Amino acid sequence: YFLHLLLPHTPWKYLPDGRVYNSSSLPNAAVARDVWPTPVQQLNQQRHLVQLAYTDKVVARIIDRLKTQGLYDKSLVVMTADHGEGFTGGNPRRLLAEGNASDLMWVPTLIKAPGQTQGRVDDRNWQHVDLLPTVADHVGLTIPWKVDGRSQTGPPDPKAPTDKAWYNHPGEPLHRPGPPNFAKVLRGVTDTLIRAHQHGDRGFYQYGATADWIYQPPARLGPIGGPPATATIRDWELFTRVDPEAPAVPTLVVGQLSGSAPKDATVVVAVNDQVAATSGLFPMQDGQPATSFAALVPDFLYKPGPGHPQLQLYLATKTGLQ
Repeated sequence: YFLHLLLPHTPWKYLPDGRVYNSSSLPNAAVARDVWPTPVQQLNQQRHLVQLAYTDKVVARIIDRLKTQGLYDKSLVVMTADHGEGFTGGNPRRLLAEGNASDLMWVPTLIKAPGQTQGRVDDRNWQHVDLLPTVADHVGLTIPWKVDGRSQTGPPDPKAPTDKAWYNHPGEPLHRPGPPNFAKVLRGVTDTLIRAHQHGDRGFYQYGATADWIYQPPARLGPIGGPPATATIRDWELFTRVDPEAPAVPTLVVGQLSGSAPKDATVVVAVNDQVAATSGLFPMQDGQPATSFAALVPDFLYKPGPGHPQLQLYLATKTGLQ
């Protein structure tokens, strides 16, 4: 059985419970070299993690199904990904560049052998060309042709290469050293970016440098006053009436300020007087002013009914909110 599951792959559109949101409200930013503006990169990393929460639930359902069918214990079960996703600022998301090797080239490979009841962690330099000979060894098959990889069922081979190869273009391998990049992988990022370990699904929205702001009253962030800022929200009609229990919920708030703003300003999106998300300002296309913003708000902060009055937007600067 082979399942090609496009999760947590793009398009990022799933909430942790499997319902969808208005992902199309954020168009692809027309930028050079497929390098996102930093606020978009940060938002997409959060959206990726939110969708990963749903992926985790899907995997649990698959394993439960294997067990109820009596297949799990006697089967070889393999789960892996074909590549990572680049969320390093200034780097493309899918092409290997100077600063994203640890994002792209190391992905988990989980193997449950037939009859296996206990797990262990193996940090050897696994490459995906090793997958076929490893599977063949586990199930006792002989591969009748020469393969590039080597079975990883035995003890680590001290002569095995420590670097990794990546192909931005077929036939043109790019090599990166293994040990220093693997050290970055082991340091991790997820547990420092979000508060899911402490707060479950609620913690996926407590992301990044402003994680402590989320779920606070806006007045806690500073004095509110000054000239009002004006913004236009994309797909504003989606917020006319909101049902937080509906199969689709408009949780992606995308818009554009009508005028300029300080370079270090942050857009704060509140839902029913609780800070729900923040966004830096960015240009939607190269050459445009940095007046666009995008933020993912928790669906559970909505109340059933008209959505427009439930949303409040503020512009946070060094002097407070306006």
